[in-house]
Amino acid sequence: MHPYRVLSIDGGGIRGLYSATVLEGLKRRFSVRRNVASLDVGKGFDLIVGASTGGILACALAYGCSPARLMRLYRDAGPKIFCGERMPDEPRSLKFVAWAWKHRSRPIHGADGLRQAIVEIFGAETLGSIYARRGIALCIPSVRLLNETPRVFKTGHLGSDFRRDDDLRVVDVCLATSAAPVFLPLAGLRETPSGSEELFADGGLWTNNPTPLGLIEALASTTPDREIVVVSVGTCPVPPGGNPASISRERGLIAWKAGSKALELSMNAQSRASQHFADRLVKELGRLGRRISVVRCHESPPPPDQACSLALDNASSEALGLLSSMGENDAAETYRWVQDPDDDRGRALCTVFETMPEKRADE
Repeated sequence: MHPYRVLSIDGGGIRGLYSATVLEGLKRRFSVRRNVASLDVGKGFDLIVGASTGGILACALAYGCSPARLMRLYRDAGPKIFCGERMPDEPRSLKFVAWAWKHRSRPIHGADGLRQAIVEIFGAETLGSIYARRGIALCIPSVRLLNETPRVFKTGHLGSDFRRDDDLRVVDVCLATSAAPVFLPLAGLRETPSGSEELFADGGLWTNNPTPLGLIEALASTTPDREIVVVSVGTCPVPPGGNPASISRERGLIAWKAGSKALELSMNAQSRASQHFADRLVKELGRLGRRISVVRCHESPPPPDQACSLALDNASSEALGLLSSMGENDAAETYRWVQDPDDDRGRALCTVFETMPEKRADE
């Protein structure tokens, strides 16, 4: 029995281009290693979990899209999705005050560009139809506004008692997981045909790095004697927090950039904490005899003079180029682990990519 294979993808807006590039780089290198034309990345995993932009990537890979196609999606659709007037970099300027007043009752960007981009991929596909066609389990987190609680949209991989989401359209699930406050509108979704519409916010608010979610779901899906391998992909290292001496203790609405900096701080801290929790959980489960590996793909820090370009809604040509370059570099660094026979991370990656089904041609 092959290990139960899980792919986890972080949230991060336009930085999903970085994640897609890392996966494409690994796919390309393993294709050469195996002397095949290409690999079906989605079919290489039993379960894919993703939050926010990672949720869109997760659904697309399960649907059958190649990472290369998703890279094109971010490059082509990114400027149309994040087309609103971006927040000025200097919060203490008159320009920022004018911008904040203009957006006092609406988010920075609308949802039309994002909806159009994902409709072009999924059409009327549902979670149930993806699982029936491809057999890949999905867990996509969001937040239900009605009672401010986590909500995980799932395929029916745990059996007949867990089929409540089968009829949900993938487009609606993607909008629900990526509705980042301040940046994008909340998403409306009817969970039953006869039910009223409910509002949902970004899944990254509570699990921006969904590795622990994927690990727990894998434990629920396997017997104790089955090995579990989790491959975790980030959305590019976050810019440094800054020199403590230059940070005011008395931060108000302007210093927190109308709440957007607090949102990013929360997501970034939560992402790193989730990775720590996952690593700790693996260690403790190993003491109980479970064979589990969690491999976080290599992440290089961005050049200090370019870190400010990595805002989650910056779809400029400069930012897209930087994300692509860093993703390709980190794919190469991650693949180096495979070339070292004594590196446990490389062996775990081989467990996944050496058994990944062949794909004759990318979409």
